[in-house]
Amino acid sequence: MKKNIYLTLLTCAICADASAQLENKGWWTRDLFSYQYQHNPADAAQGRQERTYHRFFTQPEIGYVLNKRTMVGIVAQYETLSDRFAIAPAQSGLTETQRRFYGAGPLLRFYFPLAKRVLIMPEFFAFFSREKTTSVYSELGVPQETSTAYNTFGAGAFPSLVCFLSRDLALSLTVVRVQYYQNEGSRSLTVEVNPQQWLLGVEYYFEKRKRKEE
Repeated sequence: MKKNIYLTLLTCAICADASAQLENKGWWTRDLFSYQYQHNPADAAQGRQERTYHRFFTQPEIGYVLNKRTMVGIVAQYETLSDRFAIAPAQSGLTETQRRFYGAGPLLRFYFPLAKRVLIMPEFFAFFSREKTTSVYSELGVPQETSTAYNTFGAGAFPSLVCFLSRDLALSLTVVRVQYYQNEGSRSLTVEVNPQQWLLGVEYYFEKRKRKEE
């Protein structure tokens, strides 16, 4: 899948067709998303339990092109995570962790052309969110569930490589993510460059309405 993304971006970069003219655009939308799945079978020799991991993340955005270099908008985030372990009834241990996260806030985005259809677009945003984590611990086959929920303030920077497939439709690839989170109990700053955390985005730009001549 990654090879196909690279080939698509390379093809767009060498195209000699008409370039995307963002100065003529008005409203725009984008949806970033990623999905992770991991399954590790049990290994008695190594004392490893069976594990199944799912994670889905999406970041929809909507905004307006202000000028030749700047866009503003609103960003939302939603994440769901499930991490399960197969514990034998006679054993004790963590059997499941679930996480739900959602929030929204303002967005500032810039763009700089690299080729006729390829641009680099760094963006900066802040958001308030709600997070809930549920853990299930098995005590000799008896499940014990605990839940925590809290509000979180966050900020991030997502530079993306954007390739226009047509005048209005584009794909983006975010390979570096910088995020900061703060809530009642903790603070965290993360910089992610792991290919498993890369975000694929689909963008659409609307042409500005032409003013009627008087």
